[in-house]
Order: sequence, then structure tokens, then C-alpha cells
Amino acid sequence: MDFRDLAQGALSVLMESLGQPVTYRPASGGSISLRGVFNSAHRLVDLGESAPVSSLSSSLGIQLSDLPVPPSQGDQATLDDVTYGVVDIQLDGQGGALLILGKP
Repeated sequence: MDFRDLAQGALSVLMESLGQPVTYRPASGGSISLRGVFNSAHRLVDLGESAPVSSLSSSLGIQLSDLPVPPSQGDQATLDDVTYGVVDIQLDGQGGALLILGKP
């Protein structure tokens, strides 16, 4: 068993333990039920000459093997009756990804 297999096993346990139900809709069509770890945090955004403002930044950690196709911008994820659009994908190199979410 190599490191990638161990990482996949650990990620599966994490998603089962900490993940919440997500309905994922690839831009190519269809719908997938999976589990993901959602996070929403305030971040300061510096607009230059004016005072920084607070912005809400949401993300979703997923296991790539749960999807039939790789995630892409324009996909959508629904959690707790709120739908988000995928605006960026950050692959972790170990079978997981952090999806940066925004309002569609």
C-alpha cells in the first residue's frame, strides 16, 4: 500500500465523520449526492485607498473519487438549501480538492 492509498483512506474517514450531505451538479449535467466539509469565514479585503472591508469566503472540501468527472468552474453545490457556484478548484495532490464557492 502506497502513500496515496493511505491518504485516500484517511480522506474517506474524514468525509464520513465531518462531512455533511451535498448535492453536486457538474456544469456538464446530472446530479451527485456526496459528503463534503463546508467552511465559511470572514476575510478582510483591502480595496486600496479605503478601509478594508469584510467579505464572506466559502469553501467545500471534497474527495475527488466521489465525482464522475473532475470539478470545474461553473459547477454547483447545494448545502442546507443554499446553492453555491464553484469559482476555483484547489487540488491537494492526494485525491482531495478544496472548492472555492460563490453565489451562482
